[in-house]
Amino acid sequence: MPKNIGPSLAPLLLRLSLGLTFVWAGLGKIEATFAVKGDQAVLLASMGVDKVRAAAASGKTVVPQVPEVSKPAPTKDTSPLPVGPNAPALTPPSPQPVVPNPNAPEPVLTPTDPMGPPWPLPAEETPAKPAATPNQAPSQAPSSSPQQPQQPAEQPNREQTQPVTQPTSPSPQARASGSLTLAQVTAPPVSPNTGQPTGERVYVASEFPDDIQVPRVYSLAMLIYQAGHPPKDAENKPLQALWPTRFSEGAWPLRIAWTVALCELIGGLFVLVGLLTRVSALMLAATMIGAIWLTEVGPAIQAGKVVLGFIPDRDFFTIDVWKTLLWQLSLLMSAGALAMLGCGSLGLDRKFFPPPPPPPVNPRALI
Repeated sequence: MPKNIGPSLAPLLLRLSLGLTFVWAGLGKIEATFAVKGDQAVLLASMGVDKVRAAAASGKTVVPQVPEVSKPAPTKDTSPLPVGPNAPALTPPSPQPVVPNPNAPEPVLTPTDPMGPPWPLPAEETPAKPAATPNQAPSQAPSSSPQQPQQPAEQPNREQTQPVTQPTSPSPQARASGSLTLAQVTAPPVSPNTGQPTGERVYVASEFPDDIQVPRVYSLAMLIYQAGHPPKDAENKPLQALWPTRFSEGAWPLRIAWTVALCELIGGLFVLVGLLTRVSALMLAATMIGAIWLTEVGPAIQAGKVVLGFIPDRDFFTIDVWKTLLWQLSLLMSAGALAMLGCGSLGLDRKFFPPPPPPPVNPRALI
């Protein structure tokens, strides 16, 4: 047997076993189907699977409604008015005078512009006192008696005398000068539907009474969703989550499931022909790590039935309970070995990425 056939044949055997296995697994996730109905169909429909949504029985959009608060109807006084010479005269209520509080501080109005920061108010200008001349006497001598406070004038009824004006937006000259009046300050527009729930399709299990055939890749999506939303234990406490909740909601489970299926299919083809062998083998090893965690080690840790912190506590010599984990472990170790060895001499990597020539042999080292 030639000396170089062993190092060349070992990577080829690993490539054949890994490539065929992962091509079969990737095609199975895409081409093979399984049946869903009821709650499983509701879960896939909420993720956005069009085939399941089209199979909904009702096909109606359910919009969550906000309960309306009933307002009491205004009551009117229907009693007849007294008529005749002895009827009392009807007089409107007189407006109450507004008495200002001398100790209360004056309010400071800071108008704000709805499209930007508050505009500054103009500084209050103090009128300059005219300079006194020697030939001009002061117009009024200061009085020694204290000044009498002015009585507040009775304000008329605003509802009857003050006209209703619509607020207008300030002009550019007023904004530039900073002199905005209270009537020019307008609030930003508010949509009438602000805070209301949006109309999203709400599915129920009764809409999917029949079996729906979907690709097997969606089973991986449901597994990822369940890993991020674990059930509760006997004490009504949620178990440990096996997947980040952020990446197990919405369309994330579908994206991850399709990514895994394509990685298995494309990575298996590349390993089989020996193209980008190291990268493809690392990609396959990563999928195996995720599979071992989600199907074997993670559920055992979640249930608290482990040995040495991560090994599932099962009957040691029962084949059926260990075959899946040992098969996944064998694929993981084979992918790791192929990532370190490369494609060998019988692969496309050797053609497109040839290794550097070996250094010349020193004849003195052989003596």
